[in-house]
Amino acid sequence: MVAEQRATDILISAEDLALGYPGSAAFPGTTGGGTNVIEHVDLKVRRGAIVSLIGPSGCGKSTLLKAIAGLVAPTGGTIRVGGTTPSEAARRRQVGMVLQDATLLPWKSALDNAGFLLSLAAPELGRAEIRRRAGENLRLVGLEGAEGKLPRQLSGGMKQRVAIARALTLSPEILLLDEPFGALDAITREEMSYLLLEIWERTQKTIVLVTHSIDEAVLLCSDVHVMGARPARIIERVTVPLPYPRDQHSFEDARFRETEAVLREHLLASHGRAHAPQRAANQGAANRGAA
Repeated sequence: MVAEQRATDILISAEDLALGYPGSAAFPGTTGGGTNVIEHVDLKVRRGAIVSLIGPSGCGKSTLLKAIAGLVAPTGGTIRVGGTTPSEAARRRQVGMVLQDATLLPWKSALDNAGFLLSLAAPELGRAEIRRRAGENLRLVGLEGAEGKLPRQLSGGMKQRVAIARALTLSPEILLLDEPFGALDAITREEMSYLLLEIWERTQKTIVLVTHSIDEAVLLCSDVHVMGARPARIIERVTVPLPYPRDQHSFEDARFRETEAVLREHLLASHGRAHAPQRAANQGAANRGAA
């Protein structure tokens, strides 16, 4: 019964996953006109968790996120999302995705941008119902009163809030975030992190975040998966020992700084600039033992 419960708790799983792009000679390992960007990836994400992928620029974090979204097909191994294939999960609207660029339609209001994907996926709901759901999610992301504004009237942070509301209006089980706050200033980025924590606490969505910010990963996530250089693989899973809820005071917790240091050591090792010292290795062994 315990094993059964644990199995049902895993919403996203990958085993020996390989991902590549045919016809590219940009990276070593090309065979038959293609190359694997990611190899031998094993990943498990629990239902209702917030986890992140961090690693060197261009190592394949976004490619792995696209595979979860059903946008990139595996070249080897297996990946399951909600007990089915990623493409089927996407067809069922189980997955919503937010990119670094909000990609709002400039001629549509915030309300209509928030409802746009649902209007394409489920036009049978009708305009009034789609706008009602979009309005609910704009309120969830703190944009009540801005429904009629056009993108040019919104700040960068507000545009990202609309993009998050647009993904949430699909009512997905899983929210995938690809560096969604990377283009924002430091203060706005921190505010958006608190917003994301609030959304998660209220909705209990499963969230997978790609980020280059160690602080952001530690503040938001229960587990941080460190990826190495191409062909990329997950070289370490680090569990963040901070309880939820988290806020600005979490930065002052000694466990925050300790986890940040461990992650920095693993990232330096993944760049080939240093070997992770024994402290990081011990932390990784403890995390694997707890898995």
